[in-house]
Amino acid sequence: MTIVILGAGRVGFNLARQLISEHKEVVVIEKDADRARDLSRQLDCMTVNESGNSIEGLKKAGVENADFFISVSESDEINMISCALVSSSFKKPITIARVRNLDYSRTWDQSPGFLGINYIINPEIEVAHAIARAVEFGAISSVVEFETSNLQMRNFQIRKESMFSGQRVEELRKIIQVPFIIAAIAREEKMIIPEGTTILNQGDQIWVLAESKDFKILLKNIHESEKILKDIVIVGGGNIGMYVSQYLLANRLSKNWLFKNFGHKSFMKSKRNIHIVESDYQRCKELAELLPDAQITNADISEEHVLEEGRFQSYDLLIAVTGNQELNIVTAAYAGKAGIPHSIALVKKYSTAAMALNLGVNVAISINETLVNSIQKIIRRNFVRSVYNFSDSNLEMMELSLENRTELPGKKIRDIRLPGKPLIIMITRKGSHIIPSGDLILEKDDFLMIIARKESIQELE
Repeated sequence: MTIVILGAGRVGFNLARQLISEHKEVVVIEKDADRARDLSRQLDCMTVNESGNSIEGLKKAGVENADFFISVSESDEINMISCALVSSSFKKPITIARVRNLDYSRTWDQSPGFLGINYIINPEIEVAHAIARAVEFGAISSVVEFETSNLQMRNFQIRKESMFSGQRVEELRKIIQVPFIIAAIAREEKMIIPEGTTILNQGDQIWVLAESKDFKILLKNIHESEKILKDIVIVGGGNIGMYVSQYLLANRLSKNWLFKNFGHKSFMKSKRNIHIVESDYQRCKELAELLPDAQITNADISEEHVLEEGRFQSYDLLIAVTGNQELNIVTAAYAGKAGIPHSIALVKKYSTAAMALNLGVNVAISINETLVNSIQKIIRRNFVRSVYNFSDSNLEMMELSLENRTELPGKKIRDIRLPGKPLIIMITRKGSHIIPSGDLILEKDDFLMIIARKESIQELE
């Protein structure tokens, strides 16, 4: 598979790095000479120092023979024009454009294939969805849902008082009376695929996979609990803050275009008290017109008295989504001292998210990680149903259908020899979920939830 990426910013760099680790052939187009030179020194891929909105630059990058053209530059217009040029000039590539402008996104959604673009991804809407999912489930972890089942994956940090601390994975499965699996562990900047004998330590970040209905019991043992969060303060009135507010006020705005593709899950639509804190006065006036049911305060959250003067002590949750990730982390970490029990912080990359969690932030959502996962789902659309990248590691989780795959059904798991020795962690069969043993025989309509190392994914495909 050959993939051409336009833009060597944070998203382009991270996407290229992941695809290279899977042994994909990657070409990056970058107009800025210094940035292109830096990328070519850091990654093993071809770099073309050209503009992406010219036929000559696209031909130099070999777009005519590429499977995908992904435009993630900082300009919506360049991303759309580049995809339009590729679509009109070359037949083979599937085009993906990162677009922030809501009007552009809405136009494409109403007319799929507009300008010859196959897929448009709006990073701010993707992040707003991720934040809203976390809020719906109590803002105690990020929440990943899957297309073919009621399974969820949530990540938690193991506290000292948690039953999980100091326990072997196999013992926990005997003690807790619901089926679950610990898919991965982040420990001291390393990602681990746990075995039954693995002992969990205080401070570990764990990813737990289970049915959504079983998390109530699991959370009790992790020493967490879901609560309905009705009084919410949102710091930052930019697009992400506005989109999150629109969803949280969904009892009135449930038909809003932003959320029509939110998934097949049913969400609570209770009345909430939303309070937005924004430092720009003109933006506050705009928000007051757009969100008449929300309370808007014009204030700079970095000034200590804003949180300390007591007006937010009765609130359940603080969501920090300004354009400054450091301010988001500090504000969310300080929320507890201001009397707000739950907090969510928007950050740029996962390594910063891990730091935020260590500072006491309940949930940290990485905009780069969210966007890269969304793009990966499109790239793998013909192979798997869902994709989740475990942070900055070389692990990826995929949901694979055995439909029309005659070589695997009828075999025991222990007799399967898949490349890279991926771990089959869950099987969905006729609506039921099975934590498999080596003696389990696969059936033709099974969905396999597997964890694989990225260097083996190309061969696995």
